[in-house]
Amino acid sequence: MSYLKDQGYDVSRIVSQVSQYENFSQELEKLKRELIEAKESLEKISQERETLDMLLREEYGLVDGLRNLKNDIEKLSIERDIVQSELSKYSEEVDSLKKEIEELTNMKFDLREINLLLQEKKRESEELGKKVEELKNELAELIGVEASIKEILTKQKELLEKVEVLEKEIKNKESIIDLLDGEMVAAYSVLKLLQDPEGGTVEDLEQLSQYIQKLVKVKKGEALAQKPLEPYLLDRVRKTLIDLVMPYLKKDFVPRWVFERVEKELKLLSEKRIALEEEIASLRRSIEERSRVEAVKPEHEKKVEIQSDLVAVSQDGVTSGLKSISEGRKARITCIYCREASIIALPSEAELEELSSQNMKLRFRCGKCGKTYDLQPDIILRKVRGE
Repeated sequence: MSYLKDQGYDVSRIVSQVSQYENFSQELEKLKRELIEAKESLEKISQERETLDMLLREEYGLVDGLRNLKNDIEKLSIERDIVQSELSKYSEEVDSLKKEIEELTNMKFDLREINLLLQEKKRESEELGKKVEELKNELAELIGVEASIKEILTKQKELLEKVEVLEKEIKNKESIIDLLDGEMVAAYSVLKLLQDPEGGTVEDLEQLSQYIQKLVKVKKGEALAQKPLEPYLLDRVRKTLIDLVMPYLKKDFVPRWVFERVEKELKLLSEKRIALEEEIASLRRSIEERSRVEAVKPEHEKKVEIQSDLVAVSQDGVTSGLKSISEGRKARITCIYCREASIIALPSEAELEELSSQNMKLRFRCGKCGKTYDLQPDIILRKVRGE
């Protein structure tokens, strides 16, 4: 059919003509059968007429019967002529339709050829159906692959969220380690004071003062990460103060259990510090392993770094810009309010020392929540130097 369409023929007209041709062929066959039956009936009637003629001539000699038979014969002859005329008419129509089909297609064929052509087109249609099924199967496989990719991306996102949680835990552990460092220094200072009741050095007293300042920051809410340690810090300060004043109350006598208790606490603090350092190292190894397993992250899933500000604040509350903000290192700071990490540029070490000597502070503004809080320059300086 597609071939006839490509040649510019009216396929629908050809199909209708072929259908009429088939109908006329069937009617022609039917008329032929009726004509044969009519001929047989006519011969039978002729035989009966001859028999009746003989009977009439022999027995009755009736003329009316012969006339009736003659009329019947004439009627049958007329019917035969009508059937023959119709048969010739149908034959002419069939021939005419055949000529029209040949003129339309410019080719000669019969009904067998048409059937063969139709069967061929059916086979082509079945082959196309098979190809469609194959394409459907391939499409289903592709859809399955797409679902697998989405599942992988979802797992990657979950892993990244876990990595962020681990990073926050690491930062919390680092702050606890810093606190334990201060506790160890304070415990060491107390131990030296107890060993030398006449008094300690200025450095020992400064370290003890810094230890007390950390507790003050916790009480003020400036160190939220260390807030869970507040009861422990209070107890430590109380015991430290008691141990500190005890040599002055009893100048010539210091119980042995005091030294043993301090040494025991110092040992416990050292063990805690080692355990926390091992835990941080384990968490870092876990992050590195997950980072290696992680595939290339899509652009739309990459986290945008939050831009935050850092300015200097005097004792009077006057803010000023940092001079060497572009000369220092960059560091990641976690907001104490929204717990989001930000990348900020730090001033140089010289400027940090200058700010610390002038008792100035650094004011950090979170780019995520917009809240601000103050940082001590000496703390940042120690972080930069790795102390």
